[in-house]
Amino acid sequence: MVCEAIFRLVAVRGLAIDHRMLVVTAPDRRVAAQINGLASEWDKGAGLWRPVPIGYDQAHRLRIYLTGCWAWHKGAVVWAGKAEAGAFYLPVLGTDGALHADLTPALQAGLVDVAAGLDGQLTGHDIEALLIRAMTKAAALGSGDRTDASAKGLPYPAYGLGPNSNSVAATLRGTMGLPVAPKRFGGWAPGYGTKLGQ
Repeated sequence: MVCEAIFRLVAVRGLAIDHRMLVVTAPDRRVAAQINGLASEWDKGAGLWRPVPIGYDQAHRLRIYLTGCWAWHKGAVVWAGKAEAGAFYLPVLGTDGALHADLTPALQAGLVDVAAGLDGQLTGHDIEALLIRAMTKAAALGSGDRTDASAKGLPYPAYGLGPNSNSVAATLRGTMGLPVAPKRFGGWAPGYGTKLGQ
């Protein structure tokens, strides 16, 4: 399945603030990969971009990460076998506060919208094609190789109030040709209405 999933960050006076991401599962609904837009900073010592919890500095950039069992490498989707940078939400945090590699609890709690492929309708080839489309868009938005200092991505708005990680979810969902998330889905997701690169 390809899904849009929510990680509920904060609840202030009953208001939920959501981080949205795209999640790919294996047929048994175990998380295989996720795509996140994340605030990032350049780590000079390590020579790569690293995600930060929230962007606030002018040097912070909005970058797109494909993490989990799939990875983007030199223009191709390859099997990586482990979670890498940006895997803050892999496995998925369930409503019981426990970490689940299985999306079923999050599906039952309404924190996941299945965009395509419920009950094994997508083949591995179909999913790979969708991921290639998503990561080609990511590269067009400046999120190329993590070790390339010039692949900066986009400016990150202070404290996420503007085009942010939720904008990445909305943009890539459209790029992959997946239907728009229903209005009932999730809480407040600042930036979700913004499509990047248009």
